[in-house]
Amino acid sequence: MAKHPGGKKAAAKPAARVKQLWHRAEQLEAAGRAAEMEQALRAILDVVPEHFGSLLKLSYLAYGVGRLPIALDFAKRAVQANHGDAQGHLLLGQILSDLGLTELAEAELSIAQQLDPQDARILDSLGWVLAQQGRSEEADQVYRRALAIKPDAVGTYYNLVANKKFQPDDSDIAMIEALREREAEFTQDEKVWLHFALAKVYHDCGDYDRAFAELQQANGMKQAQVQFSARSQQQLTDQLMQVMDAGFARRYAGAGHAAEGPIFVLGMARSGTTLVESLLCRHPQISGIGEVPYIHNLAQGCCQRVGSDLPYPQFLGDLTPALCGQLGEEYIALTRQFGINTSHVVDKTPGNFMFIGFILALLPNAHIIHCMRNPLDNCLSIYQQFFSNAMGYAYDQRNIGEYYVQYRRLMDHWQQVYPDRVLDVVYEDVVADSEAALRRMIDYCGLDWDDRCLEASDEAVKIRTASVWQARQPVYQSSVQRWRHYEKHLAPLLETLRPVLAEGEYYKGTSD
Repeated sequence: MAKHPGGKKAAAKPAARVKQLWHRAEQLEAAGRAAEMEQALRAILDVVPEHFGSLLKLSYLAYGVGRLPIALDFAKRAVQANHGDAQGHLLLGQILSDLGLTELAEAELSIAQQLDPQDARILDSLGWVLAQQGRSEEADQVYRRALAIKPDAVGTYYNLVANKKFQPDDSDIAMIEALREREAEFTQDEKVWLHFALAKVYHDCGDYDRAFAELQQANGMKQAQVQFSARSQQQLTDQLMQVMDAGFARRYAGAGHAAEGPIFVLGMARSGTTLVESLLCRHPQISGIGEVPYIHNLAQGCCQRVGSDLPYPQFLGDLTPALCGQLGEEYIALTRQFGINTSHVVDKTPGNFMFIGFILALLPNAHIIHCMRNPLDNCLSIYQQFFSNAMGYAYDQRNIGEYYVQYRRLMDHWQQVYPDRVLDVVYEDVVADSEAALRRMIDYCGLDWDDRCLEASDEAVKIRTASVWQARQPVYQSSVQRWRHYEKHLAPLLETLRPVLAEGEYYKGTSD
């Protein structure tokens, strides 16, 4: 009997090809060649579209560079390909959490935890999601379960510290201080987390000198891992101001998508953007999507669509009104993937202050709320915080000050080019009278006042920031003039900020 032309030999060919590509992908991963690794993994999917390992790694690759929609798609496909693998559910839960979809994230992480009850990383991620939802006590319990499994998980200790406020007699302090005795065993990142955690503990307890000593260690270690050039930042600011000038504003006025719902809350990191978002989202016609990279990604990808090799913002002169409308429509579609049905949506990505001209070219009816804060309080708060994203300026007092000065230059430029289009909201004013500040913002957004805005609710907005605990506290004066506690340690920052402090225009607040 004649053999079928296929048979085992033919069936083995795809398997051999997949094995070869997978080995190649692993080699490229070890060599740090991510782009080529991605090509190899996508080639595997051409042979086996539901190859679990490739889908998972492609999701991790996209997640690592902030391409959340792509990461989400690959993670969903990975879970479908192998529903019984905990790692797929863990990654999907983490991505959903970063997208603000905390209920869905909790469901995925709960499945992952059932599949692998002894994986402390799953519990750590679940605790973070619970903290995002304001369920602090539950989060605390889950973090402690994670630590029972992995007692040396410094990242979990960091999350535990961020989830609560400490008093001097708190029994957890000794447990966290004991980690310092084992510091030599930890990775560099773990050491950074540890010192930031201790700094927060001592700050909560009012021991500001010890807190600052820990901050110096944490920031010094992190500074060695990042790069920042004050000169490059100044040059970028110069370019932004030159490209997006008054002529740019006139040329693209009304060119983009006519949607009136987008609200951009922006400013320096730690300037009060989370507080402003949470207040705005009390209005029944406003929902928040937290911090998302959509504007940044549209700007970075736009150069290819205009046929330019130049980086942002140098290619913006090649924009066409039609492309502005298309990009604006794409942005609206991205915000609607959350299932939001309110008329207005808050994008509270602080760094969008770099893109105001671009935003208004794409979305000419967008509402832009600029959060301002006492420069010293703002910059100190940055120095006190560990940031998971790439903020190379954030770990040195002079670098923070230099970045702040350029931010102020650029915001002054936007105010001149787009008069009456940017609403300044001062953090200290919001603290002093949150209702008055909110009424002003609601009016600016073109909405009628609703008395439900006076009802505080954790369900109004899902907080997704580096300071979950602080963001969920009532509006207190404790964050105003906080820098006074550290004044003797802030000489480099004071010197660098001198040009801004001399303005005195919003250098507000009374000592607490």
